[in-house]
Amino acid sequence: MKRQDQEILVIADGAAFGPEMERVMKWIRQKNGILLYLPESFEWLILRSGVVTEKNLNRLLENPEGTYFINIERQKRSTNSCISVYETKSYTCLGKMYEDNDRIEPKWIEFGEDQVPYVLGLTRREDRVMDAAFIARLGRSGLEDRRIITGEEFEFFTDFKRLEMHGFTEEAKQWSGFRYRNVDMTDMEQESHPFKDLWERYGQIQGS
Repeated sequence: MKRQDQEILVIADGAAFGPEMERVMKWIRQKNGILLYLPESFEWLILRSGVVTEKNLNRLLENPEGTYFINIERQKRSTNSCISVYETKSYTCLGKMYEDNDRIEPKWIEFGEDQVPYVLGLTRREDRVMDAAFIARLGRSGLEDRRIITGEEFEFFTDFKRLEMHGFTEEAKQWSGFRYRNVDMTDMEQESHPFKDLWERYGQIQGS
């Protein structure tokens, strides 16, 4: 139990918390000593805080010059995700892509060795059922050179990138989709699966 003179600081993901804001604010107005800190890019603050030390995280999120970073975030008014671009000095949001698009759902992003961001995602039909998975390059106008990949490839890269982000810990492996599909994860941390390679490979397949 907190004492009456104590304050409570609530830190949450602003983008995900948005739908609850009105209800929570009504409740807070009736209480004293409750402070909210709701950054729009909560994931970025965590990854840059030093709590997560995976060496590739900066390469996954920040452009090579360090002037901006790109983040995939949940939208405030739906369960869809969008691509947000931030300026690194002030964390000002420069723009959002696919914020109002219910058909395109970006899931993962990383910079390739060619300094181009590659996006793994999926498309949905009107009934919200998954239509197809894709790998694409991200340009100023949005997703470019989108290439359809198999569902199996999408699952593999999703599970691998999730493990990679968590440092291939034993706990992460216990909850990995690989485990439920009986995939051997022994020494998987020695492997490398860049999105750029996936994009190039499907370019060769679809071009043949």
